[in-house]
Amino acid sequence: MVERNTQWGEYYEHHQGRAPRPELMQLLDAMRQDGESFEGKTALEIGTGNMIETKALLDAGFGHVIATDITDGAENAAASLQLDVNDFGHDVERLEFLKVANEELAAHLEHESIDLAVAYLSLQFTPPEDFARLWVVLRESLKPGGKLSVILIGNRDDWARKTLADGSRAYKKMNFHSREDIEKLLTDFDSIQVREEEEDGKTHDGVAKHWHTFYVEAQKPNTV
Repeated sequence: MVERNTQWGEYYEHHQGRAPRPELMQLLDAMRQDGESFEGKTALEIGTGNMIETKALLDAGFGHVIATDITDGAENAAASLQLDVNDFGHDVERLEFLKVANEELAAHLEHESIDLAVAYLSLQFTPPEDFARLWVVLRESLKPGGKLSVILIGNRDDWARKTLADGSRAYKKMNFHSREDIEKLLTDFDSIQVREEEEDGKTHDGVAKHWHTFYVEAQKPNTV
C-alpha cells in the first residue's frame, strides 16, 4: 500500500510485472465454475494503478471494463492498453478509463450498470467525509446479483493509529474501519465473505508497519 503523498511512479515501478491479485483470480474462477459467462458484462476497477487487475478482467472476457484512477501513470497505462483492446473502427470500447478521484465517481456510475466491482488498496484514499456516499453509489451501481470484491483498512492499522494519535496529515484523508463498521457496510448484501488479517510487516519502500486489513467479497441481492 502507499500513502497519498508518496510518488506513485515509484510505487507502480515496484509492483510492475506482478501477477493479478489472488482475490480477483479466485473470484473469477469461482464465477466460471458457477457457469457464469463474462461476455457482454461490465466490470469496474476503482484505483487501477498500473492496470494489472484491469487487464485480467479484459483477459477474462468482460465486454466492457471501466477503470478509474487520478494518476498520470495510470492514464498513460490505460492509453497504451486501450490501443490494444479497443476496436474504434467498429465502435467497440472494451476499456473505458476515467481520470477521477474516488469521491467523484457518483457523477460517472450509472444505476445498476455494473456486474462486478473491484477495488484493491484504493478505497482507503477516499476522504472519510465522502466514504459513506461512495459506498452507497458503489452498491447502487451494481446490477441485481452483481458482485463486489474490495479491500478496506482496519482501525488498528498503523496509519489509523497515527491519525487518531496526532492527526497526522499523511493519513487524515484516509478512511479506516472496525469489524463492526464492516458488518454495517454489508447489511444490504448477500453471500458475504470477510477475511480479517492483522500482522507486522513493511510498506513497499521498506518502512516497518502494522497492517490491519479486511478482504471483502459480497453480492447484491437478486430482485424478486
